[in-house]
Amino acid sequence: MLARIVQLVEQASLSRPPVQRLVDQISAYFVPIVFVIAIVSLVSWILLVPKLGLAYGIICAVSVLIIACPCALGVATPISIAVGTGRGAKEGLLFKNVRSLEGLSKINMLILDKTGTLTEGKPRITGLKTFASYKDHDIKEFFSKALTIEQTSSHPLALSFIHYGKEQKITPKGQVLSVENFIGRGVVAQWTDEANKVKEKHLIGNRKWMEENKVPIDEREMESIKNEHGQKAATIVFHAVDEKMVAYYVVEDSVKADSLAVIGDLKKEQIRVVLASGDSPTGCAAVANKLGIEEFYSSMLPEDKAELIKKKKKEGFCIGMVGDGINDAPAFAVSDTSIAMGNGSDTAIESGDVILMHNDLKSILNALQLSKKTMSNIKQNLFFAFFYNVLGIPIAAGVLFPFGLLLSPILAALAMALSDVMVIGNALRLKTAKLYYQTNKG
Repeated sequence: MLARIVQLVEQASLSRPPVQRLVDQISAYFVPIVFVIAIVSLVSWILLVPKLGLAYGIICAVSVLIIACPCALGVATPISIAVGTGRGAKEGLLFKNVRSLEGLSKINMLILDKTGTLTEGKPRITGLKTFASYKDHDIKEFFSKALTIEQTSSHPLALSFIHYGKEQKITPKGQVLSVENFIGRGVVAQWTDEANKVKEKHLIGNRKWMEENKVPIDEREMESIKNEHGQKAATIVFHAVDEKMVAYYVVEDSVKADSLAVIGDLKKEQIRVVLASGDSPTGCAAVANKLGIEEFYSSMLPEDKAELIKKKKKEGFCIGMVGDGINDAPAFAVSDTSIAMGNGSDTAIESGDVILMHNDLKSILNALQLSKKTMSNIKQNLFFAFFYNVLGIPIAAGVLFPFGLLLSPILAALAMALSDVMVIGNALRLKTAKLYYQTNKG
């Protein structure tokens, strides 16, 4: 893991942004132009000042060549990138390349997943109940079968079943003959008892999954469930046996303590925040209302999120997609910049353009600020490098000689070295630049 992180930091610091390619093209023309200016300066001194022209001409020509050495121009961008990505690694922010650094600085819409991004990502079962037609059945009987099926998965919702079973001392029952997971929907499994005499088809998942499998739904009971749990940020997991709805499980995932403050700060940065989740409409609405997110989309499959991003890009938005890097691959692929939250997991590191090593929403603000400060620093360095050359070359050529000033090669070399020091010094300011954490910690 550490080796991969080091590799990413090196990869980012050595990558070249579009602006650097432009600088390289300018430098390619800049060097021969400087030689021409040096020759013109030498000839001009010989023609205009016959007695001292050759000596002064040589001094000025050499001074032009020295002062115009494009060192500052060459290091202006790489040094800012190296310092910026290094600072990011120190803060737990990994930028895969300069495009991700530059892209993040331009986003004006952030689309966030719910589970694990706005919430803790540690769902727990807080209630379970049979449907009216199965009220005489023991709910633990259905749960023990569901537990047998869910323990074959590593999905966070499946883990909530395992944890609840341990807490309530409910043991798995029977065995699974086959199981198939459908991302964003649920699971279908063939279950049998220990004696292999009773065989059942189990469907566990969201309402859309039940509808796709033609499981009859009692709308009155659904309305009752909505009224009872609609105000909570809860996910309702339905359980059907042989195409008959038998029970449902209430799963809650706490909203992160800093989510509300971070959403507010993102809005202050003029970034439009959108929630896109595979969760139920009631669960998404509860989280969105709690966090002040006006635009949200529920019951979304991974491909639905990708289509949403494409639509928003057509509307002119520059999109940043935030997710866990596991179920959001299609959305990551079409977003302008993908941001993976996953405590530095291998999956997150491989899938995101920007990886947040800390599963902390404030890290998003740090990443945004650092990207903007780094790109601003690059622009400052390039401006200084160009300004230095525009100002320095005429002085080295002797335009101030009528005022008694002639730049010697030694002073030209000193000025050239000083320009490099100025560029490097400006870039090093990124090491101590204030980010969100420092601002709020005082």
